[in-house]
Amino acid sequence: MKFYETYDYNEKKKYWWTQRDTEGRCAEIRRNDKGTFDLFVCDFYKSTHSTLQETMDESKKYVGEHIVNC
Repeated sequence: MKFYETYDYNEKKKYWWTQRDTEGRCAEIRRNDKGTFDLFVCDFYKSTHSTLQETMDESKKYVGEHIVNC
């Protein structure tokens, strides 16, 4: 699964996201004010992790490998 890095101009922060899978699910990772990373799946909060890689690995539980164009 590939994550794309982008910049939120309103929040002035980078974040990472995936395209939707065949079930229509997508993941988004945002660094919070505590320096940890929050995982959202389909805009719903799922969990917080200490590293970006740990958060990306956790996202695989929710978002499949078969990516479709959104």
